[in-house]
Amino acid sequence: GTLRLHPGNRQLVEWANSTHTSVDIVLRSGRPLPTIRPELVISLALVDTIPENLLRLTNLRKLTVAFPLASSHKLKTRTLSSCCPPTVESLALVRVPVEIDWLPEGCTSLSMTRCRDVDVGAVLGSHLKFLRLDKCNISDDGLARLLSRCPKLASLQLPNNRALQVPVVLAMMPPLRSLDILCCEDSSAPQDVGAIVAAFPRIEELALHLGGDCSALIRLQKSLRRLCVRLSDELTAAELATRVLPRLLSLQRLDVIVPRQTDVAAAGQRFRCLVPSIAVR
Repeated sequence: GTLRLHPGNRQLVEWANSTHTSVDIVLRSGRPLPTIRPELVISLALVDTIPENLLRLTNLRKLTVAFPLASSHKLKTRTLSSCCPPTVESLALVRVPVEIDWLPEGCTSLSMTRCRDVDVGAVLGSHLKFLRLDKCNISDDGLARLLSRCPKLASLQLPNNRALQVPVVLAMMPPLRSLDILCCEDSSAPQDVGAIVAAFPRIEELALHLGGDCSALIRLQKSLRRLCVRLSDELTAAELATRVLPRLLSLQRLDVIVPRQTDVAAAGQRFRCLVPSIAVR
């Protein structure tokens, strides 16, 4: 079984080494890495620290690194290859100044939050199935590169990277089932729902800024199960409620973000009973 391990407890570390096949470890600043036998499968969460001897973990499968806001701006940028063992399959980074110069061959999941100036070049052509880049300054060009050269992506989450626009359908688009390009900044513009539907006609989860004609969503009536929309105006809200939602037969969850807090109650009344589960904020 899997054991959640406290590195400071030597007896527990010895017991885990002798009796368990996998361990979850949370390591905070100032704590050394425990001595783990090579065969033990490890899931490691690092808080405000990146140990220098991290590469010696030969069976590390899941790695999470998070730095608090107060210390993140003091850190020097380092390459991922200098601190990530090649066995990692799932990687999550929060406020880590890192250059993605390389990805482990078996890595299928990458999540980055508030990481400055991320260059997507190293993930192109990778085996990633899940990619989340939240507040990482991703551009329209970066999005186009991801869509054209990450053929195995099933979930692409790019929230809070300004109003990204899905490009005209490319020759090779990944089989996305989930896409989040929602930006809640006041200056962001509505996104082209028609281009998204054309690119991903079988998408199951979608988050975007909706404005103007949203009837293209009807073409997703058999696949779309979860929808999160930021509404830009009253006309869009009315069309969504009267023309679109009644025809989205597979939709199970609707999240609605309205322009003003005073609009929440009215939107709740408008969309009530149209979807099994709804949240308005």
